[in-house]
Amino acid sequence: MPTEKPKTAIAEMLKKVRSASQTIEEGSEIRVLKKDSLNDPETSIKPLTNSPELSNKVIKISPQDCILWKFKDRTSCDLGNIDQLAEDIKLNGQSQPGIVRKLEKHNNKKYEIIVGERRWRACVKLGISFEAVVRDINDHDAAIIQASENLQRKDLSDYAKGMNYAKLISENIISQTELQKTLNFSKATMSALLSFSDIPSTIVDAIGDMSKVSAYVASIIRAYANKGSEYIAALIAISPNIRNGIGSDNLKKLVNSYFSKPQEIKHELITVLGKNKQKLFSLKTKNSKLIDISFYIPITNFKKIETVLLKAVREEVGEELELEATND
Repeated sequence: MPTEKPKTAIAEMLKKVRSASQTIEEGSEIRVLKKDSLNDPETSIKPLTNSPELSNKVIKISPQDCILWKFKDRTSCDLGNIDQLAEDIKLNGQSQPGIVRKLEKHNNKKYEIIVGERRWRACVKLGISFEAVVRDINDHDAAIIQASENLQRKDLSDYAKGMNYAKLISENIISQTELQKTLNFSKATMSALLSFSDIPSTIVDAIGDMSKVSAYVASIIRAYANKGSEYIAALIAISPNIRNGIGSDNLKKLVNSYFSKPQEIKHELITVLGKNKQKLFSLKTKNSKLIDISFYIPITNFKKIETVLLKAVREEVGEELELEATND
């Protein structure tokens, strides 16, 4: 009886990896990777779907010969404790290699890192060689590998994932439909993750560290920001709460609370003087809106004055006004 095929591309990847025997060559030494280590989300390696069997031979590379892929997924807030990782590698060695591809010419750099940024940074800090598998892959296949790795990473924020997916899509590395299908995401999940890229930079700058902001909360922030400048100001005002990982319900409550606060009312009285500094009339405003005109002298031809003033005010503020004359 034929075996049942995996239902998804990701399942096929994982099946191939877990069933494969892998060896690492380090000079003349050969060591076997433990299959249990393949479950480590930080270090797992997966072959490409629908591609020929690729060599998992590991080489030692000088960290100075490497650069990060321009579509790397980690932000500065998602790097974690590199010092702790470096200490672990120093004591136990690099448990799993990264994935790189060769560069033809790039400022004397030889390899581009697709998977394994944290391990590479730890090796840079230690001043030791970086162990990696060299793959001959294009940007599209690199995106699939990296996105597949993301599924298992609990230390990678929604913000890092969402911004990375948005960049891959906008640069036509992979379509949204294909990426959604590859990751087995619903439309709602994909939309929420991509909403990070639609949040105005003024809000992102105010929040600062976006690593605790969930994709769902990001979708709500985007919806509020689309309502205009007043809502953007509200989100900036509560940005410390957002930075600390506020939930969607509390976010809505804080935004509603912001708009329920009594607004400051500012009155202003402008007096117009004539010859000999005699008071002619005054203009009263409320929050920069004209609300009243008062006259200080007897009016012999009020209709004419009213017509002139009304025309001038309408041209200035574009509003209909009712003028009330008062004698001092």
